Amino acid sequence: MTLADEARATVLALRRAAPQRAGIAVRTMTSVALPLAIGVAVGHPQSGAAASFGGLASLYVPQSPYRYRARVVAAVGAGLAIAVLIGALAGRWTPVAAPVTALAAGIASFVCQAAELPPPRELMLIMALLAATAVPAGLAGAGQRAGLAAAGAAFAWLVTMSPTLSRRRRRLPERQGAVAALAAVAGLLDTVGTDQAPAARHAAVESVRRARTTVAQGDVPPGDPLARAVTAAEALLEAALHIEVEAPGRLRPDWAIAVRALIPAVAGGQVPATPRRGSGPSPALVSGTPPAAVPLLQAVEDARADLSGQEPVLAERAALGERAGLGPQIAAALRRHSVVLPSAARIGIAVGLGVAVGRALGLGHAYWIGLTAAAVLQASNLMITRRRVVHRLAGTVIGVGLAFAVLGWHPPIWLRPGRRGRTRSCSPTGVGPCRGPWPCSAPYTPMRRPTLAWRLGAWTPPGRSRPESRSSHA
Repeated sequence: MTLADEARATVLALRRAAPQRAGIAVRTMTSVALPLAIGVAVGHPQSGAAASFGGLASLYVPQSPYRYRARVVAAVGAGLAIAVLIGALAGRWTPVAAPVTALAAGIASFVCQAAELPPPRELMLIMALLAATAVPAGLAGAGQRAGLAAAGAAFAWLVTMSPTLSRRRRRLPERQGAVAALAAVAGLLDTVGTDQAPAARHAAVESVRRARTTVAQGDVPPGDPLARAVTAAEALLEAALHIEVEAPGRLRPDWAIAVRALIPAVAGGQVPATPRRGSGPSPALVSGTPPAAVPLLQAVEDARADLSGQEPVLAERAALGERAGLGPQIAAALRRHSVVLPSAARIGIAVGLGVAVGRALGLGHAYWIGLTAAAVLQASNLMITRRRVVHRLAGTVIGVGLAFAVLGWHPPIWLRPGRRGRTRSCSPTGVGPCRGPWPCSAPYTPMRRPTLAWRLGAWTPPGRSRPESRSSHA
C-alpha cells in the first residue's frame, strides 16, 4: 500500500468515524483547552498548562463502558500528576534526568501494556514527564504543578463521565458493542462466496471480540439482555464461519436478515417471530435446509428464543467471565515468555537516550527526541514501525512547511502577538541572540536556530530603521 493509498484510507476512516466521535472530540477539547484558557485569562499561563496536562486523561478509553472508563481515567490522571512531579524534579540535574525519565517511561509503558490499554497507551504519560523536565523546579514548585495536573485530571474525569447524567446513555457503549457484533455477523453472511468474505470475516471476529470485552468491562450480569446478545453473537459467528467453509456458493439474503432481526432485542425491543424480506419466507421456515446450513439455522433459532425472553437455551455455552484485575494482568506480563517487559524496557531505554542526546547537544525542546522515539516504538512489528517512522517524518516536514507558509512572510495582524517596544538589531556575527523585529537576517550558526519573530504593528524590512520598540520573539 502506497502513501497515497494510506492517506485515502485514513480520510475514509475519519469520515466514517466522525459522527460517532464528535462528542468525544468536544469533551477532550474541553478537558484540555479550558484549564489552559483559564490560566491565560487570570495571568498564569504556566499554571494553566500544568492543569491541561491532567486533562489529557480524557483521551483514554472514550468509547468504553462508563464503569471501566471511570477507573481508567482516574488512574491515568493520577499517573499524569506523578509524571509531572517526577519530571520537574529530575529536570534540575542533567546527569539524573536521563536515567530517571528512562525508568519512569519504562514503568509507565509496562503498566499500560499489562493493562491492555488502547492507544495512546503510555504516550501521554511520557509526554507529561518529558515536558516537565524542560521546566525544572524544586520540591515546592514541582508539587504545585503536580497538584494542578491532578486538578485538571479531576476536571477531565467529570467531563468524561458527564454523559452518565442521562440514564439512557449509561449503557450505550455496551449496547453499541452488541449491535455491532450482530451486524458484523450479518455482514459476513451477506458476503459468503464472494471476494469480500475475508474482510467481512475479520470484521465479524473483531466485532464479537470487542463486544465481549465491552460487556465484561461494564460488569453486565449474565442474565442481562446485553450479555445474552453477545453470547448469541458468538454462537452465530461460529455457525457463520462453519457455513463460509462448507457453502458451495452465495447464501440467500434471508440468513443475514434473520440475524439483523435480533438487533432490536439488544435495546429491549421485540424479536419478530418470522422475519421476512419482502414476501420471501424466513430461513427458519424454509424446508429442505442444506446440511451445511443446519448449524446456522439452529443458532438463529436458539438466539431468537434466548433474546425473546424465553428460557436461556444458550446458557450452557461458556459464560462471559469477569475481566481480570490489574494485579493478575501484571503477574501475567511478568511471565517468562511475555513480550510486555522487553517492549517496555525498549521504550524506556529509547526515552532515556533521547533525553541524554538532546541535553548533550544543548537542543531546545530536547524532550521531543525521546517522545518521538516512544511513539514510533509503540508499534508491534517492524512493518508498522517503519510506517510510523515515515508518517512522523512526513508530518514534521509538512508541519514545518505550513508554519513557514503561514508565519514566515507577511502574516495578518491578528497573527502577530506581542507588544510594541524597543527594536534592536541582530548580532552581525550570528553568535548572539536574535534581536531583529522579523525573520533574522544574520548568518546562521549552530549556536542559534532560525527564529520567527512577530508582533503587533507594521513590519520593518531588515536593514531599515524604525522607532525604538520592544520586539517579542516566537
